[in-house]
Amino acid sequence: MSRSDSKRKLRVSSEDSGVQITVLNQMLEPVAWGVQKVEVELAPGLYEARFAAGSSVRERLVALKSGPDPEVIHQEPIAFASAAPLLHTRTVVPEQSNAAARLSRQIHRRLGRGGRLLVFVRDRDLRARTSLAHGLALLGADGEVGSIEADGERGGGPDREHPPWAACSYELAAGSWRLRCAAPHVGAVEQTVVVCHAWQTQVFLERRRSHSGRARLPELSDASVLMAKTRDGFEPDLTEMRAAELARQSLRDGRAAVPASDLRAMVYGKRRNPMLAIYGAHLMIREAEPDRQFVRRVTNNLRRLVGDHPDVRALTLWHSPDEDVGDFADPPMLMSSWAILMKAARRRPDLIPDGSLSASIDRRVIAAGPWLRWRAL
Repeated sequence: MSRSDSKRKLRVSSEDSGVQITVLNQMLEPVAWGVQKVEVELAPGLYEARFAAGSSVRERLVALKSGPDPEVIHQEPIAFASAAPLLHTRTVVPEQSNAAARLSRQIHRRLGRGGRLLVFVRDRDLRARTSLAHGLALLGADGEVGSIEADGERGGGPDREHPPWAACSYELAAGSWRLRCAAPHVGAVEQTVVVCHAWQTQVFLERRRSHSGRARLPELSDASVLMAKTRDGFEPDLTEMRAAELARQSLRDGRAAVPASDLRAMVYGKRRNPMLAIYGAHLMIREAEPDRQFVRRVTNNLRRLVGDHPDVRALTLWHSPDEDVGDFADPPMLMSSWAILMKAARRRPDLIPDGSLSASIDRRVIAAGPWLRWRAL
């Protein structure tokens, strides 16, 4: 019997589409990897199937024996941590999931028409001493236009016996808006949130204790940003939402890239949640040999789906550096997009108009996390 004849096929899969799978041999050396599913032929022996979902990791020992049929290993959904109150996550609070779903279908304040924005801040325990959304503001081109604390509503807390939350649902004109929040040591921090016509952008924040150990503050750097059709609102049990959040966490953690063919599963859910495709495409361009044609197709589809979006235009700029994509007077949301823009602007300075917000933040950017954030003036 030849060496190849003694091998057996191993199929490893995960219920979640955003889970990164690695198969390791007895020396803990990777022999196969991919997203959601892996299929490989291996000699009989001991192996380990490792499933990474955000910061959560599950490991399964595989005793592969000779045989004609494939050995099948399937991993059920993994409870990972998330700022969004998604069901079946490690940090879910059911009352907060229900509140987010309900509020996403309401409008607390109208500042325009066409798109919507949900901002939801939460704690995971009952030790809160200050208002959750205090100091969290919505800004437009001319400055502050809304206060999450004043405009929205809140719930939970010791009297309700479940952790507190504060939220606001806005109706807005499509375009770029900003969130501003206090931050330790730097004063206030801002970042872009993009609202698209007929879509709701959903921003979920958790509060964390400052380095000084005093007040808790909403953590913009690890915000979970999702999108849904305005008629659908937040669906905490939707598989695509989990996949999008896992893709965002992969960008956050700077994980080793996986083959573009394995990332395609991430972008096919874009019709229910375009952020899944945006995250997936930005992961793809980290590959040693990115599939530029596939990224181009994803980008073109996204433009038809959500219209003008700076993080989609940045992808266009990446695969077609000379294409007319307009300017970036307003910063994109993702740090990955900002890196593309900074590189392109060295050759095409007109991409960042003089006197624009993008031009003014260059020296104030905070280089940490997946989101482009900058110190507010």
